[in-house]
Amino acid sequence: MFQIEREELKRLDERVFEYNGRFASFYIGATAFYGDSLDPSPECIRLLSKDNDELRKALTGIRRRGLSEFDRLVYDHLRSNLSAQRAYLNFYFLDKKPSVDEFIAKLLGNFSMDSLAESYDDNIEARLLVLEGRRGMLPLRSSDERVQHAVRETVPELLKQMTAHYAKLGLFPGELVEELFRAMHIRYDPEEGGSSWWKESYTLELAIKEFNVYQIRGRSRVNPSTGLINSTHEILGHTVRDLISEEMPRTLTGDNKNFFNLCSMQTIEGYAFLLERFGEDYVRNQESKLSLEVDARGLRKRSPLNQDESARGVLRISSQRLVEIRYLVKLYLSLKGEEQSNINEARVWRRFTGVDFARYRALPNLGSVTLEKQRDLPHRLSYWAGIQKVRDTIDRVKASHEDKSFFETPLFNAILSTGTWSWEVFGDWLRYAVAHKTEFEEHYALAVAGSKKRLVQHAGKNR
Repeated sequence: MFQIEREELKRLDERVFEYNGRFASFYIGATAFYGDSLDPSPECIRLLSKDNDELRKALTGIRRRGLSEFDRLVYDHLRSNLSAQRAYLNFYFLDKKPSVDEFIAKLLGNFSMDSLAESYDDNIEARLLVLEGRRGMLPLRSSDERVQHAVRETVPELLKQMTAHYAKLGLFPGELVEELFRAMHIRYDPEEGGSSWWKESYTLELAIKEFNVYQIRGRSRVNPSTGLINSTHEILGHTVRDLISEEMPRTLTGDNKNFFNLCSMQTIEGYAFLLERFGEDYVRNQESKLSLEVDARGLRKRSPLNQDESARGVLRISSQRLVEIRYLVKLYLSLKGEEQSNINEARVWRRFTGVDFARYRALPNLGSVTLEKQRDLPHRLSYWAGIQKVRDTIDRVKASHEDKSFFETPLFNAILSTGTWSWEVFGDWLRYAVAHKTEFEEHYALAVAGSKKRLVQHAGKNR
């Protein structure tokens, strides 16, 4: 019931999946996503455009009306997939450029830059004020051997405990907790910030600097709260989706080839963003178990994490998000060709967020805008557009059903986490899966069983 029935649509799904892989490679180079810029050649752009046109033509050659209900969802997803890629090529590389706002609307729907304020909570200025008051408490450098030893020795168990907690809440398949941590490789980056999940190698990449270590009364205190909140985004938002979407059509899996599918980023990242609140709740509720002390010999003991320290983890996440909002506005202005003086930026930030960022010394200065960063605006903006888009879509689907309690169940969370659906199709997918929840429950059980088998195989290879 959750597989493509029409053979010609299945073949086209395979072709679009392969095209997504080529587009992802193109996007990585054009945006210097991993640091190395590779400006695409005119021939590369020509071929991507030609192949996109051919795939869209092949799709229109399939009679949508004669498809099954699930096949129509896949059909609409493929159409959105190819349309978003064509819009991106037109805007950045071809002489078919719409206005910046028209381009954003094409990729993100009715999202506008003015709605950035709605994508962030109402406590934004209060959090900034608290952060400003604490800017004098600086963590030890992540290159400190004591810090690295404490993080490496302790974080795997902390992550496992946190994931087991989420399994009890129905947010993570309980059958997969042990197998995931046997198969998963945790990589610690001493320099970069943020976190990442890599499905192909079952690797969770964490930044050591987010497991902050402070000197307090002559002792080193490790506060892992920021790292745990970011890990929640990866584990609940991405790992779960990748594990249970393996049985879906190829363009709807978490495969790396779909990583830069511009039509899907809103639903994927928006839902992962919403799930971070469980990380914040976990940090606040687990204060007595989270803090670590280290000395010259390395790990010393666990000690209580006070409320100020757990709040600091949430505040660091807030400040990271604020910096991202500021940079998005800067990218937006640069694409529109508007002046980028500090006065103008402060005015526009105030308009978009209601906060006068110029007042806060705790927020770092922004880097310069490059051509590669301009090209990455759709990806970066999709996080913020997705928060409201996912929330609104869930609310609309929920409003159309009498049984509101179902939307608080683990099964509905599994529906939300299955497939990398386009934002244009996401609501239709939710309605379809909810209407066939008995069949979906059977599909989900098979998906979890398949994931468990793959995790066991991967763990065996790594022994």
